[in-house]
Amino acid sequence: MAVKIVETHSLSPPPSGTEQSLPLVYFDMIWLDFILTQALHFYPLKCSQSHFLNTIVIHLKNSLSPTLQHFHPLASNIIFPLTVAISDADFATLVSNSPKPAAEFHQFVPQMPPPIHSSADIRFSPVAIQLTFFPDEGFCVGLTVHHSICDASTLSRFLRLWAAFNRGRGEDSKSVKNLLPSYTRDSIQDSNRLTLFRWNQIKKSKPTVSQTLPLPNFDKLVRATFTLSDSQIAKLKSFAMIKNPSTFVVVCAHLWTSMARSDAAAEDSNDEPYYLGSPVDCRRRLVPPLPDSYFGNCVMPLIAVSTRETLRGNGGFAGAVAAVVEAIKVVGKNTRVSEFF
Repeated sequence: MAVKIVETHSLSPPPSGTEQSLPLVYFDMIWLDFILTQALHFYPLKCSQSHFLNTIVIHLKNSLSPTLQHFHPLASNIIFPLTVAISDADFATLVSNSPKPAAEFHQFVPQMPPPIHSSADIRFSPVAIQLTFFPDEGFCVGLTVHHSICDASTLSRFLRLWAAFNRGRGEDSKSVKNLLPSYTRDSIQDSNRLTLFRWNQIKKSKPTVSQTLPLPNFDKLVRATFTLSDSQIAKLKSFAMIKNPSTFVVVCAHLWTSMARSDAAAEDSNDEPYYLGSPVDCRRRLVPPLPDSYFGNCVMPLIAVSTRETLRGNGGFAGAVAAVVEAIKVVGKNTRVSEFF
């Protein structure tokens, strides 16, 4: 299985005539020294290689530029790497739910250009995109993102706007207007104080900016997808022992108990704390709340705690549900920004 790079581009939004900037706040700064995040989106599409390169890619490039006009921080420093590649991998196997070697996916995410260091600052690209075509099967949009520029909610909004422009939707269409980002910063509590506090911490630590984790031994790792039907989720809710549990709660509880019961190392530490963590969008949880369209980072951790012994027992699922619900309540209480730190 091989991937061949056929095109590389540096895209930017249309010139605006004025220099634009968006300051990072502490919600963003906490991710400056974090590892790069990566995502893959597969799309079935039966077409020839020439049609993909001469039609699909051109449309994607042409629609990406006006998208960046609204999401200009993603093209900061006017460096937006876009790579086009061709792969002979089996597309159907890659998108199937069955286990497959994790190593097969790594070649579909783009390499981020290295940061440029100077005595005055560090300049880096926030996002890189790779389009990988699988002849007559489909294509993959791979992204490598520096988390300090935005969270998953913002990135999802960017991708949906790109898709809307690619479908030919105009600036005045309702679907486009609903996806435009908000760059408001004025309503964030204690923003100046906490941002300065975080910046002073960062100056001491000297962040490396674009970190990547050392690659594990992929020969021992597989990637698979597990699905739950509506009827299975309804059955989980009936076992929850609480009134009207959410899908998020019961799925988290099911995942957590399944992990505890399959953990081979659990025999020696059944009574040790066992955690489940998940990022939570806190835009609506702030006082005052931020709009859903807020551009940047606005997440906090949800951390549920139990023990392997509890989760592996007969009442493990109900106990997991109770622990996740309690963790959600803790997140709900932390509505003041200053309490996040």
